[in-house]
Amino acid sequence: MGKGIYNILVTLDENYLRPLTIMLQSILLSHPNDKFNVFVMHDSLTENNFKWLNRVIDDDKMQITSIFFTDFHLNEAPTSSRFPKVMYYRLFAPFFLPKEMDRILYLDPDLVIIKPFTDLYNQDFQNNCLIASTHVFKWGQKFNAWRLKMNQGAYYVNSGIFLMNLEKIREIYTPQSIYSCLQIHRYHLILPDQDILSVLYEKSIGMIDPLVYNLSDRYRIVYNFLNILRGMKINKEWIELNTIIIHYCGRNKPWKKIYFGILSKWYTDLKNGIEDRW
Repeated sequence: MGKGIYNILVTLDENYLRPLTIMLQSILLSHPNDKFNVFVMHDSLTENNFKWLNRVIDDDKMQITSIFFTDFHLNEAPTSSRFPKVMYYRLFAPFFLPKEMDRILYLDPDLVIIKPFTDLYNQDFQNNCLIASTHVFKWGQKFNAWRLKMNQGAYYVNSGIFLMNLEKIREIYTPQSIYSCLQIHRYHLILPDQDILSVLYEKSIGMIDPLVYNLSDRYRIVYNFLNILRGMKINKEWIELNTIIIHYCGRNKPWKKIYFGILSKWYTDLKNGIEDRW
């Protein structure tokens, strides 16, 4: 029997199906004794897409469920080729997931899990709606707080990885709360879903360490530069010992021809083990 059962949420379109299989495979390899309910929120994936996904994963410890979502209210929300409408869907997930579910871990498809995330998943929410991390430093926090009219001391968080307190969110918010937030801030949005997530839950976010749970090449480089005098350096050895989740966020993807960083190793190792099933 498995040690635990975890609820996972992803949102994507067909372009990210292959990275998704690598992310899901990384979960299975890092949690060999656990089971997972994976909810895929989308507006365009087909039955054949899900048949392909289940064939590639082919593991009875992982159940994949489709949640088709579309809403005309989002037709006017800011989007682009880099930020499609599907990015907003994670914000609405609490109202479309099973009512008996009390928590779920949202994971972007462009990441890999290299150690168990058990401690993160089972964290006490301490009455917060979310547990998340930030990829910006003090000056970035101040700029985003000013740009989005956030309260002093509020955290601007990364939307690629966060744990949702579904019961608490449903108590306080409704889908209309999200639409209203989008309407108020629509002309100030730069990273739309991330901006809305940070504003919507600004008073109710518990923070975790991005070096451990949300490590990107860009964050690692800036962190190392700012801590050069302290002798603190995040290198491959440190990552092997400490990091749990690696995030290939932004445009710097390890599956592209032009990639800069040291984190591609973990993606490539996983890809080599699964690409023959594609």
